[in-house]
Amino acid sequence: MRYLIRNSMNRSHNLENKTQLAHQEVSRKIAVHEAGHAAAIYLGNQQKGLPPVFFQIFIDPLNKDFQSSEFSAPPSAHYIAKVEGGRLIHTLPSSLDEVTKDFSTEQKHTYQHAFEADIINLLAGPLAEARYVALCDNEPINPALLKVNALQNYGGSSDLEIVNEYLECFIDSDELREKK
Repeated sequence: MRYLIRNSMNRSHNLENKTQLAHQEVSRKIAVHEAGHAAAIYLGNQQKGLPPVFFQIFIDPLNKDFQSSEFSAPPSAHYIAKVEGGRLIHTLPSSLDEVTKDFSTEQKHTYQHAFEADIINLLAGPLAEARYVALCDNEPINPALLKVNALQNYGGSSDLEIVNEYLECFIDSDELREKK
């Protein structure tokens, strides 16, 4: 399996195993991953009383000659899956303290809440995929699957890259950032 890093909540996959079964399994993993993002964005933000945000999920083959079919795949299908939109913080500040210095206490709390919600929404995709893989393997989800670095194994490389950008704005200390 090979994932190429793209933009926000974005990944591509080069299907190296050319069997139909492998193609279907990768398609399921991608769908579960993107559904994890969607559920977190929609339900999580709603539960936290955050404003609704617009987002779309795209899962497209990069091979323009490929006509999608449930039962066929080209020998080397290359896919891109991405969530467009869905973030409450559209432009990351250099520092959370700097951007909120003139905010009231309530405004600071709301901004920080949105900041944390975006981080959770980014992590929800690879977590959903990790859960799916555990279920397929008839294994309970365990703490080893939930470690942040392990999420790279579940299409989470680009998600983790963005989470790290958020954390750099959120926490000044490298030690505290790693702990968070």
